[in-house]
Amino acid sequence: MSTRRCSLLVILSALVLLAGCRGGHGARESGPETPPTGQEGVGRGPAGAESATSTSTSTSTSTSTATATATAATATATVDIETVRPSALAGAWYPGEGEPLAALVDGFLDGASPLPEGHPIALIAPHAGLRYSGAVAGHVYAALRGRTYRRVFVIGPSHRGAFHGLRLPDHDAWETPLGRVPVDRETVALLLTHPLFGRDEETHAQEHSVELQLPFLQRALEGTRWTLVPMLAGRMSPDEATEAAARLRGVLAPGDLLVASSDFTHWGRGYGYQGPPGAPFGSDEAPERLTALLEAAWAAIRSGEPARFWDHLQDTGDTICGFLPIALLLGAMPQGTQPSLRATDTSGAITGDWSRSVSYLAAQFSGLWPYSGVGMAPALALSDDEKAALLRLARGTLEAWVREQRRPNPGDLGVTLTPRLRADSGVFVTLKQDGRLRGCIGTIPPLQALYQGVLDHAVNASTRDRRFPPVTPAELDGLELEISVLTPPVPVDGPWEVILGKHGVWVEKDGRSAVYLPQVAPEQGWTLPETLDHLSRKAGLPDDAWKEGMSFKVMEAIVFGTDAR
Repeated sequence: MSTRRCSLLVILSALVLLAGCRGGHGARESGPETPPTGQEGVGRGPAGAESATSTSTSTSTSTSTATATATAATATATVDIETVRPSALAGAWYPGEGEPLAALVDGFLDGASPLPEGHPIALIAPHAGLRYSGAVAGHVYAALRGRTYRRVFVIGPSHRGAFHGLRLPDHDAWETPLGRVPVDRETVALLLTHPLFGRDEETHAQEHSVELQLPFLQRALEGTRWTLVPMLAGRMSPDEATEAAARLRGVLAPGDLLVASSDFTHWGRGYGYQGPPGAPFGSDEAPERLTALLEAAWAAIRSGEPARFWDHLQDTGDTICGFLPIALLLGAMPQGTQPSLRATDTSGAITGDWSRSVSYLAAQFSGLWPYSGVGMAPALALSDDEKAALLRLARGTLEAWVREQRRPNPGDLGVTLTPRLRADSGVFVTLKQDGRLRGCIGTIPPLQALYQGVLDHAVNASTRDRRFPPVTPAELDGLELEISVLTPPVPVDGPWEVILGKHGVWVEKDGRSAVYLPQVAPEQGWTLPETLDHLSRKAGLPDDAWKEGMSFKVMEAIVFGTDAR
């Protein structure tokens, strides 16, 4: 990963800043999975495994009393208990008390292999009983430790109900023995405006595919505030899955995490699958052939092409129960996402029983959701035409200044100024060359009209960034240009209110300050503590200065740009 990053240097007299950016960078458990017949959990697991279908659903309060682990859930004290979905799995698929469950999940997280680079924006994780797939899930959820998210979207397959499209529940919170997680009702309502998304509490009531992700999320994100958007996927054609993924892509924003819950190949007579068409295999071949199926499925997923994943399913008949959540994830991913395979395993290898087996895979997708302004107040939003106008202003001004030492007027560049472009706004202009920083200057407070800030900082980024020599005419055609339009900075109570990817951070202590734009930490793959260490150092303070006596302000950004010519 590149070590170049744009430090934000506060020029106090003019409140002009060099932008921070960087280019490059003991209970009974259910079986591993039961036949895909709509009756998952009906006691068809390996010898010694027990069914989860008899689990009581009345654990809405008694399972959340563990003292040390209650903080794993987000702030939910005001949630009405009548709208809480109680755990359907506690005491069967995982321990029924908070402390044993926390210890079990923490052990899986602690046992994770070295973490990949990058900021996780999406995961694929298994959903069998923790005895079977917990270790595999731990490898992917460990990367969330020290990170913050605003919303977590979890899409699971429905094993208990047949329906068309996707179904969301009507609850204010979900509960596990670790506490309650609030549901993002606003986002649920937004999704429900699309015809492929509907509401269905009964299907969610006993379904395990979403709930089994929650203990990992609660422990990995302990002490942070996040909301849940749970949904189940039913029947959809490839075209409908593409449409649903496009809807999700329009809702997902920086600071969000998307989780596709899925086990992989369900093999054996009990599952009705003994191998690809014309190439069945028996127990002796199962270890090798199941590994080959996992590798083929991952190759299709890693390609990032939903059509290739659908082709894998059609060609092999692979019984991947969460194929629709995975297809939706692939369809929602932004360009440039980096996939990483974290772990695989099979229940056959875990139990030694190869008469039947379920495969497990965990994967991380690192990158950035687009900074398109989704979720911002309408007064702060920018239309596509306004973004194009600002880019034209920046490019035209950059070229006129570098070639002729001349500042053109908007009219000279064919730009008509809208009320939004005339409104005061903080803004940064960033220049990159071959993906590497070449200059970056802007202002955080809304001190001047947005269009004027772009004109000024196009010049400043090319000539006044003290880390670089002035841009020359020979460089112009090779420069990439990026504009970050900022919301006004607002104070927050402490560091854990900062949402990585969503928020830029402005810190101040003892007369010193430093800033990073929202995209800096995800581009580096930093956790929140790592981000604050770097900010403290950049402010000329000890790395741990953020832990006491520091003030924090956050801002959001709409980020857009053009490639080199």
